[in-house]
Formats: sequence, C-alpha cells, structure tokens
Amino acid sequence: MTRYYKAASRWLQIAGDRIFVALVFLTRFATRWVGFDLPAPLFRALAHIPGVRSVAVLVWMRALQRSNRLWRAIDWMEWVCARWPEPRFRAHRVRLLLEARRFDDVVAFLRESKEAIIADYEGRKFFDELVDIETMLAIEKSEVTPESAWFAIGRSGAISDFCYKRAWDAHSAMNGAGVQRYLRYYFRAINYAPRAVFYAIDALMTPNALWRDIVEALDKIAATLDEKETQARPAAAVDLPPRVAPIVAGMAAALKSAFLRRKPDELRLGVARRLALTLIELGDLARARAVAERDLRQSEYYHYIDGLIGEAELGKEASRDAAAASRAVLERAYADPRLSSTMRAELAGKIAVAYEEQRDFRTARQYYLASLQVGGVPYYLPTHLWRHVSMCMAQGAYAEATMVMDRALPRSWIHFRSLAKLPVEKRIRFGRLIPEQGAFLVGCWGIGDDVIRMAMFDALCDRAGGARFGLSCDPRMQGLYARSFDNFEVVPVSRMNGPFAVSELEYFRLRDGLPPRLDRGRLDINVFNAAKRYPEVALTEDFMNAFFRAGPEARRKNRPMLKLLPEKREAARRWLAALPPGLNVGVSWRSGDRNVQRDKSYTDIVRDWGDLLSLKGLNIVNLQYSWDAEELREAQEKHGCVIHMPPFDLKNDIEDILAMGAELDVVLAPCTAVRDMCAAAGANVWALAVTPFLPDLWRLDADGRTDRLFPNMIHVTAHEFGDARGVLSEIARRLDAMARKAA
Repeated sequence: MTRYYKAASRWLQIAGDRIFVALVFLTRFATRWVGFDLPAPLFRALAHIPGVRSVAVLVWMRALQRSNRLWRAIDWMEWVCARWPEPRFRAHRVRLLLEARRFDDVVAFLRESKEAIIADYEGRKFFDELVDIETMLAIEKSEVTPESAWFAIGRSGAISDFCYKRAWDAHSAMNGAGVQRYLRYYFRAINYAPRAVFYAIDALMTPNALWRDIVEALDKIAATLDEKETQARPAAAVDLPPRVAPIVAGMAAALKSAFLRRKPDELRLGVARRLALTLIELGDLARARAVAERDLRQSEYYHYIDGLIGEAELGKEASRDAAAASRAVLERAYADPRLSSTMRAELAGKIAVAYEEQRDFRTARQYYLASLQVGGVPYYLPTHLWRHVSMCMAQGAYAEATMVMDRALPRSWIHFRSLAKLPVEKRIRFGRLIPEQGAFLVGCWGIGDDVIRMAMFDALCDRAGGARFGLSCDPRMQGLYARSFDNFEVVPVSRMNGPFAVSELEYFRLRDGLPPRLDRGRLDINVFNAAKRYPEVALTEDFMNAFFRAGPEARRKNRPMLKLLPEKREAARRWLAALPPGLNVGVSWRSGDRNVQRDKSYTDIVRDWGDLLSLKGLNIVNLQYSWDAEELREAQEKHGCVIHMPPFDLKNDIEDILAMGAELDVVLAPCTAVRDMCAAAGANVWALAVTPFLPDLWRLDADGRTDRLFPNMIHVTAHEFGDARGVLSEIARRLDAMARKAA
C-alpha cells in the first residue's frame, strides 16, 4: 500500500505542477499579447467569494512560487492578509518571507502577528512552525552557536532543512565560509546522520575545500557507529539446550548477515573512503594509509586509495621506477571486477594522467579513451577529459579533440537550455557555435577562462559585419569589456563578494522571477532579460569547440584585446619609476586553489625560483593574488632579494593589475588568470608551462613558442626544458641577458 500511496502522491504532485505551469504561461501570454496580467485580477476576484477564497489564494500563491516569483507571491499574500488576516494566510506569508531570505521582514512580521495568530484557536496549530522560524532567525543572527544546535533533534525537520538550504545559498554565492558555518548547524540538527553527511561532503564541502571540517564530521560518524555497535552487543551469553543452540546461532548469523552487517559495513566504507581521500588532500599520508589498511583492506577501494597515496608520496622528484610502481597499483585497482563504471572511468583518467606525466602518450591515450567509453562525460570537462582533449590537440588530432568537446558541451548547457533559441546539439551540427547574426554571450565561468574564450571569439568572429552582441561578465571586468568590444552590451552579473558586492537580499531579489532550473550563479534577472533581446544565446564555452574545430591555423591578430584606462597606466608608470634602476619583472607562481594534482602545474617560489630571484638588475614585482606573507618573507631571506608589493588589491583591482602588467618589462606566470589577463592587455608575458602534461601546447604557433591567442605571449615549456626548474633556469638565463644588455 505504501508503494501505491507514494506513486499516487507523486502523480498528484506532477498534476499540480502542470496546473501551476499552465497558470504561469497564461500570465506570460496575457501580459505579452493582451497587455495586462489576466490571472492576477481573476484570482483577486475569486478571493472575494467566501467558499472559494482559500483555494483561490493558495493556488495563485503556489503558481507564483513554482515560477520562482517569490516577491510577487509575497505581495499577493500581503494583499490577502490586509483583507482577511486569518492565521493560515499569515502563516503562509511568513513562510514566503523566509523563503525569499527577507529576514528583517520576518522579524517584523513575527513581532506584529505571532500573538494574534496563536490567540486564535485555529492559529494554535501554527505555533510549532512559528517557533521553528524563530529558531531559524536565531541561527541566522548567530544568537545560538553551532555547538548548541543539538536542540533541533526531535523537533520538525524545518530547522535542518533551513540550514541545508542556507549552505547551498552560500555555495551558489561562492562563499565557502558560509557553507562551513551553516553545515555545522546542519550536522548537529540531523545528529550526523551518515548518508546526509556523506551527500553534504560530496556536494558542498569537497568543492569548497573544507578538508578539516570533513575530517571532523567523518570522525564523529565513526565514533557514533562504534557506539551503536557496542550497544548492539548482548550483555551476556544465554545457555541454550544442545539441540537448540546451533539452530538459534544459525538464525542469528543469517539475520545479522541479511539485516545488520551489510548496512554498517556500507556506512563504514563510506566513512573510510572519504576520510582517506580527505587526508590525502591534507597531506596526512601516514594516517590515510592507516585508514586504508584498517578499514578498506577487503574492499574494492583499497588499491585505488593505495595508488593515490603512492602518487602523492612521489612528489616532483620521483624516479621512473617509483612512478611505474604507483601506476601498477592503480592498474590493479582498475582490474577489480567489483568497481562501478563511474569509479573505473575515474581510475582510467588518473592512470592516463600518470602515463602522460612519464611522456608515454600512446598508453595514456588508451586509458583516456577507456575513461570516455566506460564513464562517458559525467559533467562538463572533468580534469582527465580536458587532459585527453589537450593531448589530442598538442599532437595535432584536432578532429578527435573536437568530437570529445562536442560530446561534453551539452553537459554545460544543462542549466541554460531554457535560454536557447536553438538547441546546442543543432548549433553543433550546423556549425553555428559562434552565431554570425549576433547573440547574447553568457560568461561568468571565471575571469581567466572567460578571457581565453573571448580571445577565441575575437579570433573567429568578424565583428565588423554589424552583428549585435551582448555579454554577461564578472562586475570587475565590465569596464574592460565595454571599452574593448565595440558595440557590445555588457551586463554584469550580481555578486555577493568583491568590490562590487551587493547585499544578500539584493542578490536573491535579482534572481526572483528567473525560470526554474536556470544557473543562478551565472544569471540574474538583468542578464536573463538582456539575453531575451538577442536572436541567439551562446555560452562562452561554445567558443572553445569552435576554435578547436578551426584547427591550428586559427589565431588572433597581434594586438591587445583589452583596452586599459590611460590614468591606470600612468599610475603604474609612476609607481614603477620609484623602484631602483633595472628590469621590472612581474611574478606569479601558482594558483590560489591547491591540491596534489594542480600543484604539478605550478612552482614553489622558495624552492624553485632561486636562480631567478638571485639575479642582479631585476625589480621583482608580486602579481600573485593568493600570496602568503610567510612565503614571501622566506623567499626574500633565502635568495637575498626584495619582492615589491603593488599598492592595490591583487585579487579584485583588475584594472590596476592589468595596467601594471602592461607597464612591466616582463610578466612571468603559469596557467592562471594573471597570465591570460595580462596577455590580453598587451603585456610581454612569458608563460611558465611547467606541467609535465601536454596542456597548452596546442596554443603554440608553428615556431613552437608563440601563443596563438595572444601573440605577445611566449611559452617556455617543460616539454622542451625538462621540468619546472629547467624552465625557470632558462628564464633566468634570458632575463640575465636582458638585464646585462639594458645596463
């Protein structure tokens, strides 16, 4: 019966959704073609009929909610409550205010209406809901600490749901500290329920690199499982007759195997696997190995974790024999028949990367192909899939690279499909990835990535043809793009961080009215309305496919893509003029995001930069936005140099950063946003292509050093000079020659 009840409930919910969607379409149709909002006055009229009022009020409220028009739903309930201040209508209004994150309005409404609601006999049934909302407000204002949030256990699930939704709010706004804060409340509110914690770890904590919080949560779950297991043990053995004892023992073993043993083991495996992976990220390899040996030895995850630990232990100085031994462990894990297709595909990608590091490109390609065939494209551009594409292009296999990217691109469109005038699959088939008739270009993937993709657009699109384009971007880039791309409409998407941050209330207000399922990180209502005015919509990711399809002959003209403010360049000149005589060299050495795999493409300024920092006749200027004071102090003391700090925010003052880069004699940077932004502004950039893989080699022109997107950038590659230190030694040699010549 339960199954039928759930099925019936699901079908009723679907039917209700269809009714609400029909109402929304009726509203849009009436507004567009008739000139006024037809359903709104209709439901207002129906609300005046006593027998119909409740249904009319709730149906229109739900229709507005389902269409993501929360603010209109609140206005509707405000109109209703002003005329019929019944407890149920007031309760619906306060729920909507909470859902819209209008917390100050919730406080005011509760102060005004709580006593009136519960004084009414009918309203007393809303008491529990109202005090739960008061608890949510106390959490929001930090009036109660996460450590005390156990009070939510045994109450309704509304408090834990609130904390979980707020964690997702923080995640969508790229606020890792907010994710951390709300999950601390959430875990206590659900009493560290293992599966819920696992999902939060995978979906929220891992993307925000909350590694130590993950360890804390997993340790708590492990302790709880130990406690439950202890409590489940019998207090003392019971003497049974000889004939009965074997039967009872057999039945107990069967029951334990069927019901008790499987689930705790599954939970323990989940804890151990995530704990080992997190400890690897933290660099605590000894404890990771201990966890693997103790809890994963008999599981399908053991060789996988063992191989990752071995890979992390190798470091940059690993011998070929040690690398081969590490790969052998991963290959043994890959052959385990118990592996799921998802894990086998992930392992194939890791093995491919390991072979590519050792420049065994033939074997690497086979594992990349295995990963693609076994697991497909799980999401847009996993690391191993991008490595596959990059290797193909570096070796001239542009057709294969394009095919893989064409399979991946629809995954990027999942949360943008309602914007498309023509489905992306058809645009791929018809070769319309860069619409020549004009389009709105949805950016905001990341500043560096968007600069690269707009360079591809600039290389392929003839903007002199009069086509009209729009572009959404990070607010820090609005002025640059508006000056640099003539006749472009540039629309910044609202953010809750950085120098152009809006309040949280404004952030979510600007997303009110967006169709459900659209990506609210890259879209707000201003971007959405602007996109509707154009004959086509494209993502900046589309330009990568178009550029790869064009082959190695595609390149930009040798001119700056971004136009800088003259006053910013003048300020940079004045600051540089105050430095000692010599070459002015801007330096960046790594990404702000750190892990074992990413660090292979970057350098350590203390360990690797000695040959360069010890040169005479250079002024070293820091362009590393995630710099660490201790890191710079150690580098200066060890190498006897001065690293000069520019007088602006190296993360957010983009115009100042690029003006400084353009005025420096040389900018040295690995594959980060600094490299491509400075190159786009016309700076003399030397790219530190220190990765042991092949990525970015596809950008090299026929001379093997000049960049095809930014011809003012040259690549100094580990592929040519051996490794990171070889690259830096070569750069030091070139800079020394420049400094001697200038002197």
